[in-house]
Amino acid sequence: MTTIANRAPHEPVWEPGDVVLDAAATIYQRADEQSVEEGWPWHLGATSTYDLRHNLPVAPEGGHSEDDPVRPLTLLVRRGKAVQTISMVSEPSSHPVQRGDNAS
Repeated sequence: MTTIANRAPHEPVWEPGDVVLDAAATIYQRADEQSVEEGWPWHLGATSTYDLRHNLPVAPEGGHSEDDPVRPLTLLVRRGKAVQTISMVSEPSSHPVQRGDNAS
């Protein structure tokens, strides 16, 4: 995943609708442009990230300042797509699962 260091000149430009995980394990979503201009660039939580009918990111109204998300931030979703997919493969266990006496 893309980890974003503490806010600095090299921090990437956030796009409306970006979903991030902050260092305190809280999910934030980048707000719409009007909210950003008003000083409320982040929305707590994320319920929808992309409008397929209009082919546009969903950006909610903001309610949190730039300093509210605890840095570093990890970018999770951009333009409705996961930034990186984690694949987990489960292999069969070589040890049989033991169950209670009543299990068959």
